[in-house]
Amino acid sequence: GRIRGAAAASFRGQVYGNLHSLRGYIMGVIAFPLLLASLHLSADAKESRPARPIEAEFQACKNCPVFVPVPAAPPGMRRIEAVSKYELTWRNYLVAVDAGRCSLPQPYRVGFDSEDMKRSNAVIAANLDKFRVDWPIVILGVEDIRCYIGWLEERTGYRVSLPSEKEWEWFARAGDASARFPWGSAVDPNREALAGSSVARSDEIAIPDIHDFWARPRGVRVGLFPPNRWGIHDLMGNVMELTADVISGEQWLQRHPDDAVARRTRTRDRVVIKGSDRHSPEWEKGVSATLYTLVWDGRYAAHAGVRLILSR
Repeated sequence: GRIRGAAAASFRGQVYGNLHSLRGYIMGVIAFPLLLASLHLSADAKESRPARPIEAEFQACKNCPVFVPVPAAPPGMRRIEAVSKYELTWRNYLVAVDAGRCSLPQPYRVGFDSEDMKRSNAVIAANLDKFRVDWPIVILGVEDIRCYIGWLEERTGYRVSLPSEKEWEWFARAGDASARFPWGSAVDPNREALAGSSVARSDEIAIPDIHDFWARPRGVRVGLFPPNRWGIHDLMGNVMELTADVISGEQWLQRHPDDAVARRTRTRDRVVIKGSDRHSPEWEKGVSATLYTLVWDGRYAAHAGVRLILSR
């Protein structure tokens, strides 16, 4: 009995040992490629990582967004190192498309039928080289932005993200909490490109057949107007800008119980957008003006641009 017990114990030990070894082998097979990939990503990020902190304008690659350094953010905000000098442009985004990382944006509006979509997509594909312009891109969906952010993080070595509403207002005012606009407190429509203004109409892109479609570039070329004190352009006017702040449909309905639209869209999130793009009482509120866009099937219902931040 003792012999059989010892043999059984020995057998169990061998089985457990072999299982342990097998588990180690399997984990190694699974983990090694991931480790290898992470090493390559680390190496790529290290090669392109700028000196910390960022002390001058920084661009991770040709046609990547240009970032400008900003002072330390107040308590309660992230450790923001830099803010994109301009809104993300078609030229910026198409670099990631050319690299095979991100897809061409798909124009989308509530009410579009399949033929509308096909027509707009065909216009973009047929005129792709003409879209390599320094105009803000305003038809990116949730996954498009997520893809681009991931691609850009590999090149900067920083966390890349949309700003929160609070962060956006902070750098739009260049740290001056009393400022009504990025340039100060006086209403001055000549400082920014407002939709419907003569400036916006006179500086369009001449792309055949584009202006009949949702695909067409919106606003004006970035950087036409003076920056704020920190060197950041187009914060009021040109196009509205997405933030990272999301309000669920249920939260929105609680705030607006009598809103018929809110009841119909209770399952749809809303995203805070900043930088009103038109002459209106809302625009005249300045930096504090806040609008919202519905998120519909992963697309934004409003034409809204993207401004990115680098943080640690």
